Amino acid sequence: MIEERREFQRLNLTKPIDGWFGDFSVLVVEVSAGGAKLVHDEPIPMGSRGVLRFSWRGRDVEILSQITRSEGARSGVHFLQFNDDLRSLVSESANEVLRA
Repeated sequence: MIEERREFQRLNLTKPIDGWFGDFSVLVVEVSAGGAKLVHDEPIPMGSRGVLRFSWRGRDVEILSQITRSEGARSGVHFLQFNDDLRSLVSESANEVLRA
């Protein structure tokens, strides 16, 4: 059995977030400080790099990303940049979940 280790806590979003990966319309369904899981209609080639853009909790997020997994309409992206706003958003959301 392969055990996958994540560097950052990943949040499953109860309401997907509309966004863009380059020119591809996407839904962000999971997010962490290091990456995200996207759902999309058009296939996005493995290894593609682009700016992932979305608004979350009233803040606009833009972060250079690369497709690291792709299975049909779902892709995983790894963030190629560090984003303080995104890290804060993930931390705030995780704390709210833990308090609930």
